[in-house]
Amino acid sequence: MVLPSMAPREASRSSTGLRAALEVAGGVAFALLMGLLCMKAGSRLFTGTGWAPVIAWESVWLIAAMLCAPLMPSGIRHDISIRSTLEGLALDWPELIYAAWVLGMYVAYIGALRLDPGPVGLALAVGTAEEFIFRVLLLGWLVTKVPAPTALVVSSVVFGSAHLHEISVLGIVSVLPQTAGGMVLGAVYLRTRNPIGPILAHAFWDFPYFMALGVGVSGGGTGGGVPTVADTAPWIAFAIYGLWLVRDGVPLAGRVDPVGCTCGDDCQVHRALVTNG
Repeated sequence: MVLPSMAPREASRSSTGLRAALEVAGGVAFALLMGLLCMKAGSRLFTGTGWAPVIAWESVWLIAAMLCAPLMPSGIRHDISIRSTLEGLALDWPELIYAAWVLGMYVAYIGALRLDPGPVGLALAVGTAEEFIFRVLLLGWLVTKVPAPTALVVSSVVFGSAHLHEISVLGIVSVLPQTAGGMVLGAVYLRTRNPIGPILAHAFWDFPYFMALGVGVSGGGTGGGVPTVADTAPWIAFAIYGLWLVRDGVPLAGRVDPVGCTCGDDCQVHRALVTNG
């Protein structure tokens, strides 16, 4: 697996809040612009019906991540291993339980568990492509500019906005599941420094919908109307859990200082956390 900007960035974070805010805004705009251009090109290249064109179209996120990577170097020293993958899946337990519940509902609805290549392939393609652009690229770059919790919120809001179908109150509320889900996936990525766990969890989240509803399903739809308070409760809980995973004192993201630690590289405890974290 080729990760954008595999080597961690050694440059220090911006010294002023205004400069950091401007850099963050510019980087987010650049990533979104490249994503939109790639999606536009993908829509022209991958035409037709069926699973294959949709799976191929998802590859444009990977292309966008590779195009952005030279100008958005990552602050994360990756740890790609079986141990960190399993740790990531364990940390993502709320989403996995929820996805398993949704899968059970859809299996009961259609009367069978269908492991067809199309839905499985699309779920893996979506999980891989979106985790690369929004977590590996965007979140990995944001932690070099702002503290990890702030970077997590910004990247999750951008992730949710990418699923926005209409500019309205209903449209914004409808992407709450994607935004909250991104909070957990991003926090798991920061904790483990391994995107494979979030990729697999993301794919498992999406699979029930593709299995039951086909290629036409898309997050952020407003057809269901305004969600109730009970409907939004799981997403609020997910967002809180994601922030809890990156709470003060937790070692994150390799080179990046543990949240709440201002001692720098001269601190022996800090060096131990970065080396072993």
